Amino acid sequence: MKSRWRANSSENWIWPAVPSLWMLCIPRTKPPGNWFWNTEPTLCSRSKTTNPPCARTLKKSSRPAGGFPPPLAATPTRARTVEKNKGVAESRTLESRPIATEDIGFPFAAQAALVSRQHVGRKDETVGLITDRSPQELPAQAWLQANRQGWGIENGTHLRLDVSLNDDRCRVRNCNGRWILGRLRRLAISLYMHWRDQQPNPRSLWFTDFQAALGEDNLAKAFALVTNPHPKLN
Repeated sequence: MKSRWRANSSENWIWPAVPSLWMLCIPRTKPPGNWFWNTEPTLCSRSKTTNPPCARTLKKSSRPAGGFPPPLAATPTRARTVEKNKGVAESRTLESRPIATEDIGFPFAAQAALVSRQHVGRKDETVGLITDRSPQELPAQAWLQANRQGWGIENGTHLRLDVSLNDDRCRVRNCNGRWILGRLRRLAISLYMHWRDQQPNPRSLWFTDFQAALGEDNLAKAFALVTNPHPKLN
């Protein structure tokens, strides 16, 4: 059966072919379809010897040499942020549209969005999002922040479990054993976060620093933490 979304995708998702203050990227000449956008620059031949090539003009106008301009005020369907990602400027733009479940064949879908990430020195990326929240319940600005904060789970918990606590290399196969070890590892991460907040320079301390602090004096602090009825991390 032919999907209504594929038939009407070019009608529901029409984006302007001219430069936009919201989408700081190279303009496209073809309307999008089926959730795919052409991210390559639009090239054209030189019209006169006195005029520069169109590709060079579009490249200069799409991304200023000094970085990205500040974002405009957010609307219920459009939002944009500019921040430093690993010391490099990064622009994130989200544009959303209300949809119906029958349009895309996704249960409980109420809203869809496109997130465009522009990072200096990297190729532009565009991803699609779907939610069951309406634009009133989840405006574009809140959706963009939630999408960005989702990486905090990966960097804050999963990275420490895999790298510092060797969770992926654990060879325990018993279900109860895996459950107990998983709870103990997450408890250790919680204790580390509490210990780090009490230090003079918490941002420079890693989980291995916490392990080294508890291991001083033949694990004296670690045993005191476990056996003391009122333990303290200091």
